[in-house]
Amino acid sequence: MSYEPTKLEVENIMTNQDDTKVPNHIENNIIKFIRILRSLGIRISLVETIDAMDSLNIVNIAKRSEFKIALRSLIVKNYEEKVIYDRAFDLFFMPEEIEMDEKEVEDNNDEEVIHDAIERKDLKDKEKKLDDLELELDLDDEQQELYDELDPEVKEKVSEQVRDKFGEALLYAPKTKSMVNNFIRGSLKYWKAKLNENRDGLIDLESSLDVKKTGDQELDKTLRKIVNKLDEESEFLLAKDIKEIADEEMGEVTEIIKRLTRKLATKLSRRYKRSNKNKKIDLRATLRKNIKYGGSLIDLSYKSQKVQKPKFLLICDVSDSMAKYSSFVLQFVYGLSSVVKEIESFIFAEDLERITDYFIDDNSFENQMSKIIAESEGWGGSTNLNQALETFNRNYKSLLTSRTVVFIVSDTKTLRLRKAVQKIKDINQQVKEIMWLNTLPKAAWRNRKSVELFQKHSQMFKCNMIKDLQRIIKEEFL
Repeated sequence: MSYEPTKLEVENIMTNQDDTKVPNHIENNIIKFIRILRSLGIRISLVETIDAMDSLNIVNIAKRSEFKIALRSLIVKNYEEKVIYDRAFDLFFMPEEIEMDEKEVEDNNDEEVIHDAIERKDLKDKEKKLDDLELELDLDDEQQELYDELDPEVKEKVSEQVRDKFGEALLYAPKTKSMVNNFIRGSLKYWKAKLNENRDGLIDLESSLDVKKTGDQELDKTLRKIVNKLDEESEFLLAKDIKEIADEEMGEVTEIIKRLTRKLATKLSRRYKRSNKNKKIDLRATLRKNIKYGGSLIDLSYKSQKVQKPKFLLICDVSDSMAKYSSFVLQFVYGLSSVVKEIESFIFAEDLERITDYFIDDNSFENQMSKIIAESEGWGGSTNLNQALETFNRNYKSLLTSRTVVFIVSDTKTLRLRKAVQKIKDINQQVKEIMWLNTLPKAAWRNRKSVELFQKHSQMFKCNMIKDLQRIIKEEFL
């Protein structure tokens, strides 16, 4: 007779409220697995969890593929969740012989390091770093606790910053001790803010996934493995030239872009919130508010400068060689539309076409792009940026403001180059900035006159991979 946890036990295990060791029954493993899926962003209710356990009475768990499909049918709701679920299932319910093989490889790797005298010395030197410096520092209990909380990689970063700043000679000099202390306290303060921002537990600050820790050391170890695997798989597609992405990879790439833009949108929303710092007293509002107190200034009103969000204006080249690149850029930028509300979009080949209204509906991005391609008069034609900008100046010039960030997606090839450059120069004087996303590899820029000319009036970035887009948004807007 199999062990069946009660509803209360399920709730305790799911919320980590019961500190007692949970028996290693299949039912409890399913609950632990579901906690991992929740941490990876898949929403699973208590009812769905109980349904998953009830399925054990029907499914033969000895047949791994059957068990995997049955469980997936109960808790996965879309393609993105399916990708995460499949990778998590394969790692969590790993066959014992494979797990033993992987552990043996890890043990062998450890053994090689231990038996190699040179590598052992290098390893010890690496591990010293800030731990050695700690002996020379005057950290209070809170700072020491914060330092102990940092991941090894973060400790290494702090250590490198200290050594780069002061060098070995000044590091231990009595006269610079207070400067070193102040520098490290500042660094710890920065990481404290980072940790608070991710207090619910990002497994990896650089991951494309927002991953919450479970609080269970063993589960978090498995969770980190799953995140690393997912990031490795994503990395291959993120670092691939967009034109080389095969049709069968499009679904996966689309889901990766959705994950990335959701995460970036969350960070952008924090970036554009009103700050509580540097608030000034609003004297008029304070006097009005305190009339009821007979003029005594008891209840103060404050004013703070409103942080203005940028307006995005996209002009995307959809000529034959550029159409695929522009589709991905459009998808990426529209993934940020929950934060940047004002996005105007145009495509051009031989002339300009406005496509903003296609994205007002709640239809999927893929459906809207199919509609744009079908109805566009110039999609896949030759490139005439000069004519496109002439049409823009005639019909849409009022969209240009001091808040507007113009994105131009193009490899800079165009007819009537000199006239196009003059128009870009004029636009640059009316907007916050022009960000040119150049799909040519950087090595090809040197031999191209058009790159040299357009670069004088815009900030130009290499952008032939999704990873480039991610980096540009991070560096320029976060």
